[in-house]
Amino acid sequence: MAIYIENSRLRRATQARSYQVLIHQVKAPANAAHNMLDRMIEGPDCTDTARGTLLQVRSEVEKVVTRTRNLLFYSDLANGHQLVPRMEVFKGIEVYKLVHISVWHANLANKAKGLVFWVDENSFEPLQDQDVMLDKDLFEQAYQNVLDNAGRYSMRGSVIKVVCRAVPGECWSVSIINKGVSLSRGEAVRCMEPEWRSDRAKLTSAGTGTGLYVVDQCMRAQGGALDVCPTNEAGETNFGLRLPWLKRDL
Repeated sequence: MAIYIENSRLRRATQARSYQVLIHQVKAPANAAHNMLDRMIEGPDCTDTARGTLLQVRSEVEKVVTRTRNLLFYSDLANGHQLVPRMEVFKGIEVYKLVHISVWHANLANKAKGLVFWVDENSFEPLQDQDVMLDKDLFEQAYQNVLDNAGRYSMRGSVIKVVCRAVPGECWSVSIINKGVSLSRGEAVRCMEPEWRSDRAKLTSAGTGTGLYVVDQCMRAQGGALDVCPTNEAGETNFGLRLPWLKRDL
């Protein structure tokens, strides 16, 4: 047993070092490509047709940046480091804008699968005028990871719903609801374990099993949680990013 534990520890440490090397190799060129595409899209000579194509390419580059950041966070966690949040106060409207921009990119990136990412506008109204406290990088990574998973595991031609839920005086959350690979009650708990993937997920898409683990850690670091509800009778699975309301000293 002791040999197994030691071998497991060494494997994780080796994997973490490999992730760190990959991050350094990918991050700089991905960011450079991202910035170059932005300049081209905003340029006065860019035609509508070219702009549409460049926007799709930009969405794919956005995936690279998101997945690289995910590996960075996972590497830190695998090496025993805690995610240290930089909590700041934001207007709820800024969270709403982040949600909208990311959904727009998700629609472009998943156009070939016929997926539609849809934001329930009315559900965000209670949030927009409120002040919220969060770490923008950690929250954005968590949200992007769940959107990325929805794009991978949703049924072709289905609708992925993004809904805000607010409980006055307690908490608020952004939920991503999709129809695809189902999760039982037990799997809804296990999906947040590092490197765990269900057999159905393995058959549907390639992956590392790190995405939801990183989401859970990102939300916990901010004093919140990832809430995963088992697939309901309608075939929908709900992934909620929950944070407490900002409490100000009186």
